[in-house]
Amino acid sequence: MVAAARRSLMVVGTVALGVLASVATVGAAVKAGQQCYCALDKATGGDCLRETTSRVCRPVTCERSYACVPSAKATHVCLARRVKSVLGCTGAMRNSRCKCEAAAPTKPAISLVPMQRTGRTGGTKCVAGKETHMKVSVEGKPLTCVAPMNVGSKTIPAAYAYVKAAQQTWATRDDALNMVFLSSRAKGYSGGQYVCMVMGNKARSTSSLKSKDRRAHSYFWLRKPTHFVVADDPTRLDRRDTYYQSKNKQELLVKQEWHDQYTDGYCFRVTSAMAAKFTNLKYVSGLAVWRGGKSYPSLGVQRFWSVRSSDVVRNKSAKWAYTGGRVSYPYTKAKPASYGKKAVPAPPVPSIDRVVITPVCGC
Repeated sequence: MVAAARRSLMVVGTVALGVLASVATVGAAVKAGQQCYCALDKATGGDCLRETTSRVCRPVTCERSYACVPSAKATHVCLARRVKSVLGCTGAMRNSRCKCEAAAPTKPAISLVPMQRTGRTGGTKCVAGKETHMKVSVEGKPLTCVAPMNVGSKTIPAAYAYVKAAQQTWATRDDALNMVFLSSRAKGYSGGQYVCMVMGNKARSTSSLKSKDRRAHSYFWLRKPTHFVVADDPTRLDRRDTYYQSKNKQELLVKQEWHDQYTDGYCFRVTSAMAAKFTNLKYVSGLAVWRGGKSYPSLGVQRFWSVRSSDVVRNKSAKWAYTGGRVSYPYTKAKPASYGKKAVPAPPVPSIDRVVITPVCGC
C-alpha cells in the first residue's frame, strides 16, 4: 500500500478507488448506516492509487472526501458506509506503476457518501444542467454513482468510433449491455454529459456463443428532449437495427441484433434524469455500468447487474435456467422441481427493468 496516505476515499458500492495506509477522522462522527450534514473536506493532500488497466495501478493525489459539519455549513446530507475493500499494491512500484488488487482494509473504515443536497449556501450549489456525476439504480436498488470518462477535445462520435471488433479500444464487457458516460471539450459538445450504450464486445476465444446473434430492445424516457449523436447500423444499413425518438424527443427506442464477434451501440446527450428498461434480451448476461472518471479511452471500474438478478427481484426466485452465468436461449425453464407438479406458463423473455439514472453533483 501507499505509505502515509490521507483518509480520503471515493467509495462507490463496496470498492474504494483510493487506497489508504492509515484510517483517520473523516466520518468518525457517525457509524455505518447513519446520516449527517456534510461538505467537502478542504484538505487535498495524500497519496492514493487508481487503476490504469486491469490489476495495474498508479499513485494519484487523493480525491476530496466529505466530512460531517454543522448544518449551517452543510452542502449535502451524507450516508456513512463501511469500506469493504480498497486498492493496494501487491508488488514493488516500478515506473510509477504497481500490480494491485482490491482487499479488505487493515482497520475498519467508514466513508461518507452524499445522498442528497441540503440547498444551503455553505458551499457550491448544484445547478441543474451542471451536474458532474450520474447515480444509477436498477429494479429499485442502488447500483453505483459514476463520473464520466473524459474524452478531451474529441467529439462524442470520434471518441465512440468503431474500430474492428472493439469500440476505439474501450475494454467493454463481453456478453453485456455496457453503459458508459462521457464528457467532451469539443466545440458543440462541451458543457454536458453523454451516455453511450455499447452492446457487448469482441468475443472471447473460448466463448461457446461465438456463432450466435444477440438481441436487445432498449427504451429511454427523459424529462427534457434529447437526440441520438451516434447510431450504429441504422435501418438503411442494417434492417435488424432501428432507432426511434418520439415527436417531443423525450422517448428513445432502439432495437438491435449483433453478432457475438462484434459490437453495436448508440450515444445521446443526458439532458435530465431518465428511466430505462432493456427487454427481449438474447444471449445477454446483464448491465455493466462503468465508473471512475478515467481519461479516454480507459473506462475505470464496472458495477454489474445480471439478468438473473432482475429475474429474482421480480419473481422472488429464478424462473430461467442459467449456464455459466449466461441466460440460456430459447430460455429453457428451470428444473421442474422448482415449479412443483403443476404446469406453469413460461415466464416472459428475460429483461432488466426500472433502470433510473439521476444527474448529481458528486458521489
